Amino acid sequence: MPTSYFISILAALFLQDPAPNPADQQPKPRQETKEGTGIPTYEVVGKRTSELQEEDLIGPNGQPRWTATRRFPTTRVYVVPEGKVEFEWWMRTTFPKDGGPAEVRYLWEIEMGLPYRLQIDLYFGMEAVGSDGDFNFSRQQLEVRWALADWGKIWGNPTVYAEYVNKADESDQVEFKLLLGDQLAPGWHWGVNAVLERDLHDALTNEWQFTAGIAKTITDMKLSLGGEIQAIWADTAQDRGNFEKEFFIGPSIQWRPQPRMTVNLSLLKGVGSDSPDARTFLNVGWEF
Repeated sequence: MPTSYFISILAALFLQDPAPNPADQQPKPRQETKEGTGIPTYEVVGKRTSELQEEDLIGPNGQPRWTATRRFPTTRVYVVPEGKVEFEWWMRTTFPKDGGPAEVRYLWEIEMGLPYRLQIDLYFGMEAVGSDGDFNFSRQQLEVRWALADWGKIWGNPTVYAEYVNKADESDQVEFKLLLGDQLAPGWHWGVNAVLERDLHDALTNEWQFTAGIAKTITDMKLSLGGEIQAIWADTAQDRGNFEKEFFIGPSIQWRPQPRMTVNLSLLKGVGSDSPDARTFLNVGWEF
């Protein structure tokens, strides 16, 4: 990335920004009241150049409302607002290219927004192979995120991410990510992640990933459509540099049957000889 980008990050972290924050030029913050609508209440600190409610700037970070909940199953964006608690249920299904039994992973997650642009997530996971396979406890995970600055201060709103995965029958893992995301135009949202996942024992596998998603709002606070890609390069300690490559691409959809509930679905097709035939993600969230 250009040197000027890293300079802007350092300036936002350690220097007082002399340029005014666009959110500060908005009218005095007002407390949003949505009685009878079920819409989660946040302090609205401004409004983007859009008539979409999901692009209101909310909370202490001045972030758009669409970032307050997950949009892309493969790609994270920023942090959730301070004080937010959400429960999420996941199902990831991987279909092998040889037509063998599908691998199914379930995750239960609690995510919490903390002060100082921090977020913590706790996961509990189960896995099975094939329709007749027994689901067994497979993992527990702890994830921490920190956004480097309030929304809009740095291009891409960079956020760092660290996760520890404790597995029942396999090597534990650590995972590190750089999260980027923003708005391209009213109603158009994007996210990009750079990822390193490493096994701590056994084969000491390194897994490098690049994920990206883009979405277009169809109905404000109800429906958006988009697409996602996931590219993975993995090697082991015994064969460093000889990567097994997987690539997935496909459509995604977000549906909000009611204001506190989100349903995200991604249907990704595997591309290339190393890739499984397909991988799907279903994520259902409920905000308290």
